[in-house]
This record gives sequence, structure tokens and C-alpha cells, in this order.
Amino acid sequence: MTQQRSTVQQNFINGEIERALSRAGLPHNHAIRRVLDSEAQFIGVRNAGVNCNGESLDSRIKELQNNPEYKHTFTQPLTKVAKNDIRELTKNFDAIAAGTAVVD
Repeated sequence: MTQQRSTVQQNFINGEIERALSRAGLPHNHAIRRVLDSEAQFIGVRNAGVNCNGESLDSRIKELQNNPEYKHTFTQPLTKVAKNDIRELTKNFDAIAAGTAVVD
């Protein structure tokens, strides 16, 4: 939903999107930035804020993580191996050493 925004509003929205991406551990130039910017709505006067279609930026980022169109742009969670499971530790030793698996 694109709306006419003043320069001040656009700068405020950009800052809020930057902070939301940072909280999610995503780079400032992540692929969903365009989506967030196009859906962002400046709300409030005294207590200004930004939302996307009535929900917070953080909630929208979580939704986009499950969207098949953008899912591949997010890092996949690491494989977890139980520290008490010797068989799994041995099986995943190389992955643990490479940092693609973690001991839990």
C-alpha cells in the first residue's frame, strides 16, 4: 500500500524499518525491505509509529519468514545435536566443526 509521504515521514519509516531488520538479525538491504517499505504506514502524531497493514514491523517480518516467496532469503536454523547423544555427536562431528550444527 503506497501512500504519499513527506520526506520526514519517509525518513522516520526508513529508520523504523532499519531497527526492525536489525532486531531480526537481518542486513539493512535484505530482500524484504522493499515489501516493508511498500506496506509501511505512518501512524500517530504525538507518538508516531509505523505498521504494516495494521501489524507491527516485527510481526510482518515473522510472517514473511514463512512466505514461500521470501523463505529462501532467510538463514535456516542450525541443526541441534544433543550433548548426551554420542552417536549423533559422532555422526555430526564434521558439521559441528564447520559450524553448521550446534551442540545443545
